[in-house]
Formats: sequence, C-alpha cells, structure tokens
Amino acid sequence: MRDVLSYPRFGAFTDTDLAGALAAVGLERLSAKLDREGRWDRTLSEDEQRLLAFARLRLLKPQWVIIDEALETMDRATLQRVLSLFENDLPNASVINLGSQQRARGFFLRELRLIRSPQPKRDFGTPPPAHVPAEVTPGPA
Repeated sequence: MRDVLSYPRFGAFTDTDLAGALAAVGLERLSAKLDREGRWDRTLSEDEQRLLAFARLRLLKPQWVIIDEALETMDRATLQRVLSLFENDLPNASVINLGSQQRARGFFLRELRLIRSPQPKRDFGTPPPAHVPAEVTPGPA
C-alpha cells in the first residue's frame, strides 16, 4: 500500500504523511496496511481506488489536476471531503473537472462549455475557420 500511495515518489513520505492522506479521503482503515503488498486493484472497490488517487494528490501536491468524471459517483459526504482537500491541502492547484457540473456545483469558479459549431464538418486538408466558438462563463456564485 505504501508504494501505491506514494507513487512515483517512493520513500518520500513518512507513515504520518501517508496515514494523514488516507484519513483525509476517508480511507483511514488502510493505514494499518501500509506495509502490505497486494493487488489493490482487485482488493479495493472502484470508489476506493478513486479515493486513493485523491489521497496521492494530497501527498504529491501537483500544480495541475485533471479530474475525469471521478466526482460523479461520490455521495455528498465523500464529495465534500474530496473538494475540501483542494481547498485545504491543494489551494494553489489548478483543477480541470471533466464531467457534470451538477455534482460539484458552487465549487468551481469558472465553467467552460464547448459548443458544436453550426458549420458543416470540414475536410482536414483545409485550414480551420478563423473563429471556433467557445463559451466561458463564471461558475455559480
């Protein structure tokens, strides 16, 4: 579990760091299994694997995070726990959430909507149009 959680920075974190990251996402029960090796992809549910990825983010503190529909299946309490992780532990991270804005309404400050162009499909041998419509709107207040 230790290697899965600290990948790719093996050995960079203390047991306290690892246990704190697990607790932050509601997986504190795994703290006792830090030295256990196994096929965690078979042992943990998909939701638990997603939470493990968020725990890893807490440790690695990346500048950019891209979330691809990982928030969609979370219950309200788990969603709040994960979103608070960004506010408290990753306040400087830029987060791109791909998915329904309904689940995290009010958390993200901006929303980008890609709108299909009314122009007919073009041949890839021709140059793109001068303007491709995109709409950027402020997120909910």
